[in-house]
Amino acid sequence: MRTFFRQTLTFIRSRAYLQVLLVFSVFFTIFILTYFFLPTLSSGDDHFFHFRFAESLRENGFFDSFHDFKSIYFSKMAQGGDYFVYYNFLFYLALIPFTFIMPLFIGIKLYAVIVAAASFAILYWCCMRLNVKYPLAWVGVIFALTNHGGIWRLFLSRPYALAPASLLLLLVFLKRRNYWGIFAINFLYLFWHSATFFFPLGISLIYFISQKFYRQTPDRKSLLITIGGFSSALAVMTLISPGFIDYMREIIFGVFRETIVGKKVILSEGMELYPQDFFDFLRNNSLIIAGLLLAGGAEIYQYFSARFRNHESAEYFSGSAAGRPLQLALFFLTIGTWLGTTAISARFGDFFMFFAALYLIVALESLRRFVSISDPFVKRGIIIGLAVMIIYLFAGNVLFLQQVLSRGASVNEFSGVGEWLKGNTEPGDVVFNTNWSWFPQLYYHSPKNYY
Repeated sequence: MRTFFRQTLTFIRSRAYLQVLLVFSVFFTIFILTYFFLPTLSSGDDHFFHFRFAESLRENGFFDSFHDFKSIYFSKMAQGGDYFVYYNFLFYLALIPFTFIMPLFIGIKLYAVIVAAASFAILYWCCMRLNVKYPLAWVGVIFALTNHGGIWRLFLSRPYALAPASLLLLLVFLKRRNYWGIFAINFLYLFWHSATFFFPLGISLIYFISQKFYRQTPDRKSLLITIGGFSSALAVMTLISPGFIDYMREIIFGVFRETIVGKKVILSEGMELYPQDFFDFLRNNSLIIAGLLLAGGAEIYQYFSARFRNHESAEYFSGSAAGRPLQLALFFLTIGTWLGTTAISARFGDFFMFFAALYLIVALESLRRFVSISDPFVKRGIIIGLAVMIIYLFAGNVLFLQQVLSRGASVNEFSGVGEWLKGNTEPGDVVFNTNWSWFPQLYYHSPKNYY
């Protein structure tokens, strides 16, 4: 039996895809047990709308449903027809298979569990490709240290849930000069999360600058492919819907301009649009930020130490320090999304979580190589103590996550309203909706009406 397990372990270790699949399976099982059997959904949020709309795409034709969208009846999207309600076409294509699952809320839960598990599996794959030692342990540490509120947002079944992990893929592709991967992310990202369509371009530019900072020859081919993928996506999107740029200017940036910058409108139902209080952010992410202070402080010290000691400067900035541009890019992306969360919009927090995760792993892994403990008894004791602490924090996060998910929205909260509308209104009747937060569930239970 021992020989069998040893051979199985050797077989899995020799195949990277099996390791990623195993990590996905572990998190999938944890999240199924945490969320799937609860009577609630993670929130009364947009997933009610997204899945019912994806069902409409399947039944009534993909682009026909976008062109004929009237459900938010008095909006410019419905009246003017200048642009679509959303441009996340790949996201809706991914949802369509789940709309065959009945009742539909089961499909919503299953999709959420798959996306959450896939996000951590992608983080694991990135660690493998960056030659991080003990990648599974590092992913477990990140889960244990991450605020459960950030993990909860992965279960909202919205386009942004998988977007940050895909940007980690882009960073790894840039480091490894995987040109097909670079092009794919830059091209496809716009069709998955159109609201942040410019993020891949920005990340590629930051990585390019980081290479120059460390006196390495910048990979101009990667930058050109990035621009090519980004431009191709914009061109295709414009062919599909010429109103995309107007949509971004009036709807996406317009909302920020009217609410955050101009403060002309207050959306009580859209608090995630607003910046998060700085001290709330510190409190909610205290463990991750403690790690960032350690890793960031060490990196800043190394930089200035190399700058002021000429004999160390050449080694520090040499081409042999191949991982430093990636580490620096992650450092600035982490700081940038931190500031974005507290100064612009709380939605930057979703990206902060993953940039901070990979930065911590890469930075602490580089520091670990310089730490050695000669006494094996002390070394073993420290490892066991750290393992117990991480297991405790990991289990606590799972329990906190389940508690938050259990306080989510009841699927049947608006079912009575939906039944009444089905029996007392005709398709296309306009229903007065006093609260934006009600719309997703009203549409879910009675999609024939306009609101």
